[in-house]
Amino acid sequence: MRLTILGLVGMLMLALAPAPVLALPTELEVGRTLKCQSTGPGKELYATIGRIETHTDGRMVVSVSLFNQAPKADLPVLAHVPVDAGALAASCARSGGAQVALSPDFENGYQQWRSAKGGVFTASVDRIYDYVVAQVAKAREGGLHVQ
Repeated sequence: MRLTILGLVGMLMLALAPAPVLALPTELEVGRTLKCQSTGPGKELYATIGRIETHTDGRMVVSVSLFNQAPKADLPVLAHVPVDAGALAASCARSGGAQVALSPDFENGYQQWRSAKGGVFTASVDRIYDYVVAQVAKAREGGLHVQ
């Protein structure tokens, strides 16, 4: 069985922490790259916004490509990650300087998420990244090929 990061992230239904209730900040606009807060070594997280829309449950969801630009990053790119707008605004509070283009696989991941009627991450981007890295490691240990 072959899993991809797109399928793993695109179909996860995860609520690691309650999302703060915030109005949509003006910093959240399609095409903008945001610098995200991160803990620990090995993480320099940036999120580039690909879509902003209302989810089926009524919350505002921001679909991003997530990049770890630290040297030797566990996963340098997560092509599509659906994040609650309040959680994204709380954990990626400022523009990231230079724009980073969306992952070439963003649209494929987005379409997989939409057709699966996937959930929305409500945790900080830092915790989302750690969670996905852990899930990929588990999949690899189980003999699954994850790319």
